[in-house]
Amino acid sequence: MKEQVNRAQILWLNWLAKQKELEAIPNMDTTGSRALIRQEYDFLRKGLYRIGVDAADRERLFVKVIEEHVGSLHRKLFPNRMVRAVHGLKTWLIDRPIHLKAFRKQRATNLAALTGQLNHLGFAHLTGRIEKQLDYESASVYISATGQLNGETRVDYNLQLEKDKLGAYRLDGFDAALHRPGELLRHFYFDLRWGVTAREAANLLEGRAVKKGM
Repeated sequence: MKEQVNRAQILWLNWLAKQKELEAIPNMDTTGSRALIRQEYDFLRKGLYRIGVDAADRERLFVKVIEEHVGSLHRKLFPNRMVRAVHGLKTWLIDRPIHLKAFRKQRATNLAALTGQLNHLGFAHLTGRIEKQLDYESASVYISATGQLNGETRVDYNLQLEKDKLGAYRLDGFDAALHRPGELLRHFYFDLRWGVTAREAANLLEGRAVKKGM
């Protein structure tokens, strides 16, 4: 995970974006709606499960604020103290372990798939950074690398990972830019479906031919 990423802050911003989408639905009553309160409660609660496992110092203040807000939502949903206490135990003893187990399984599967793609494309040197830089609250994650070519010529690679509807990150391709000191020579986006590797992308940007089976 990148040092500047604050997952708790991103979690809150993600909910605000989702709330706007819901409010844009025609004839949707979002004022005091129990269904909307429940959706907000579940969205933030599950996010706190994921972040709370290894919250960094910079995230703890946001986590505390969101926890207090989730507690307020919990009281609205379950005004009866006894019912609220029983539900609270269930979320901690049953819901949380189930959610974290599913999340860890998805994460491991996702990381394995991305590592395989990076190795195939010639970005094996990035595989060690994947787990640290992936942030499972962000919608997009950017990873960059630089390759030195002949003389002072270099090629900069930028990979963008996008989260799909199921919450897993996917790599659709990468940008490659050919540079000389103070000058951008060429720039192109290589779709993953083309099967072009990092080395082949550099050759193409330098004007050399690449043999590919179609």
